[in-house]
Amino acid sequence: MLKEVVNQKIISYIFSKFPQGIAEVLTNAHLIIPYYHMINDGPVNHIKHLYVHKGVRQFVEDLDFLLRHYKPISLFDLLDCFNNRDTLPNRAFLLTFDDGFREMHDIVASILLNKGIPATFFVNSSFVDNKNLCYEHKASILVDKVKGINSIDIRREIGKILASKKNVDASNLERGILSVPYKKRKLLDEIATIMNTDFNEYLSRNKPYLTSNQIRELIKSGFSIGAHSIDHPYYSALTLAITLNWIMEHLLFRITIILCQKNIILKYLTAD
Repeated sequence: MLKEVVNQKIISYIFSKFPQGIAEVLTNAHLIIPYYHMINDGPVNHIKHLYVHKGVRQFVEDLDFLLRHYKPISLFDLLDCFNNRDTLPNRAFLLTFDDGFREMHDIVASILLNKGIPATFFVNSSFVDNKNLCYEHKASILVDKVKGINSIDIRREIGKILASKKNVDASNLERGILSVPYKKRKLLDEIATIMNTDFNEYLSRNKPYLTSNQIRELIKSGFSIGAHSIDHPYYSALTLAITLNWIMEHLLFRITIILCQKNIILKYLTAD
């Protein structure tokens, strides 16, 4: 099966990081899988220091480009191709979105429905219903706030926390905060305390992630939901036992919270 996939020239790339023109060279591919994280016309504090995101107009332009060159397919079309050896269109695209942001329900879904484009939204079970905040999103929030801190004492204290761990850049506070890896993510909570930053208050006020009801609405609208880990670790940094355990926990989440979707799809995190 893997050989068949390779032979079909499946190409996955991040549209948010490339202008449309570059995609012109991909029009000979049988299947492309562009994926996004965020669509929003304004700044978003919990991702603004992690990557550049597109606004609605840019997103619509991307979709129009894709529709001119490719035929949209759903995840279930792809699964049918694998399971039943059905044939995909000569040029097809499968649209996906990572990290389960609420913008998928509030902004993206209506655009896709109007254009007749199916999509798969990959969610992290720990963040659904805004119960927890991803460590990378915590880092972005802290970087945004540390820019406005002039207190030498506070900045020195943050520097000490960063310097206390190996493989964390302590030479620059902003880079240091962003360099905190998953295994040392508790450092971000320590820094937040020093900076008087309440992540629970941020979750309550901004509600950055999809809720269970919003996920069900997306499924009822014809979209599919995939599993994107529990809380966004990079599996390459975890032991096999922990990885397998977390996969099973996430599968249980998928089975119990979203019973109206028949398939469970996993998307592994190596590097975004």
